[in-house]
Amino acid sequence: MHVKNWDKAKLDFGVFRDTVSMAADRARKLGDAPETNPSTAVWRLVEALRGHGCR
Repeated sequence: MHVKNWDKAKLDFGVFRDTVSMAADRARKLGDAPETNPSTAVWRLVEALRGHGCR
């Protein structure tokens, strides 16, 4: 997804809400994150939050 005029300091989650599940699924399919960049396994956090009713 390309967001015109992206500014990480002014994140509007509403722009991404509908695509979070798809992004987590794609990330999971990439496999385990390398130890040098554990943030690439953020899909695990997303799934944990979804498992607790967070959307």
